[in-house]
Amino acid sequence: MSNVKFSLSRTGMLGIVLFVSLFILSGCAKLKDDLPSQTENGSQIHSSTWSDTGKTDFHGKFLNAKNWKLSSCEQCHAKNFEGGRSNVSCYQCHTFPHSENWDTTFAGFRSSEIFHGTYLRENNWQLEKCQSCHGVSYIGGMRVKVSCSNAGCHEDFMGMQKSPEACNTCHGDFRAMENDEISFAPPRSISGDTATISAGVGAHRRHLLADSVASAIRCSECHSVPDSVANQVHLDGDNIAEVLFLDSLSRTVTANGLHVPNPSYDYATKKCNNVYCHGDFVARKATSTFPFGYTDTIMTGNHFSPKWTEGSAQAACETCHSLPPVGHVPSTIQNCGTCHTGIVDNAGRISDKTKHINGKKNILGQELSF
Repeated sequence: MSNVKFSLSRTGMLGIVLFVSLFILSGCAKLKDDLPSQTENGSQIHSSTWSDTGKTDFHGKFLNAKNWKLSSCEQCHAKNFEGGRSNVSCYQCHTFPHSENWDTTFAGFRSSEIFHGTYLRENNWQLEKCQSCHGVSYIGGMRVKVSCSNAGCHEDFMGMQKSPEACNTCHGDFRAMENDEISFAPPRSISGDTATISAGVGAHRRHLLADSVASAIRCSECHSVPDSVANQVHLDGDNIAEVLFLDSLSRTVTANGLHVPNPSYDYATKKCNNVYCHGDFVARKATSTFPFGYTDTIMTGNHFSPKWTEGSAQAACETCHSLPPVGHVPSTIQNCGTCHTGIVDNAGRISDKTKHINGKKNILGQELSF
């Protein structure tokens, strides 16, 4: 009986081997239908000039004719092109070969591991790798002759092509024009977020767009604005924008030079601290042109620390300074325009926002330093 069992097992194993061999041979035959082959026995799928850009059977030309669909490559080199059953990685030559969904629309930015935006974000936005095939200007280059700006990809809402290096490619309004500075800021952070509760979005648009109480704030007020995408200050590897308060408004010196703000941003609490814009100011009666407006030796703002992600409530009246400010003679909001002429109307609304939160005291038509 044992001999019979051994004989049956051996026969079964031979059958399995035969089946697997036929499967592999049929797989190779299928591949040879798609890919050039140097030999007839399938021992080498690619020709010896498969990687020679100057030859007619260069694989780039082959893939171009296939509209860059890499499914045939995936059969042997795996979907990640790292080797697969061929045990030969495409990354030996390529910086990053593309999958068929490489140019998926932005809807896949956060969820798709094969969308090129995801790859670039995870590899510190190394756009020079794109240039190696698509050319310095990304319009095709000599190697692939495929523009990054065609087929509705890197284009604005008017259908005009724009460079992948446009600021609003990675953050801001992707379909806005390349020179539209307002569109450079989120919503749409580099992580794809659009809600203001995300630190990457927060109050960006409220600062960049003039509202009912203040003029627009420049990007440079809070950030070091790079002169190019590849600037080291811009791409420092952590994908977190530094808030530095480099410009003059947030750092306005008051109290005749005695009160110097020390603005900072707390990344944990998402709060801005010690900024003139939100009430970190002091005015001194002793050096004031209009001392009658004081009830104390100084007049102060509220030194408010607004939370970046909590919306319009952070800019409501009486957050940055009381009405009137502490140390100011009592007054109703309807009477503010009596002294602050041309700035506040008789309903207490800001009538000229260029003169509000501008680093100056504007009293009886005069613009004065603090």
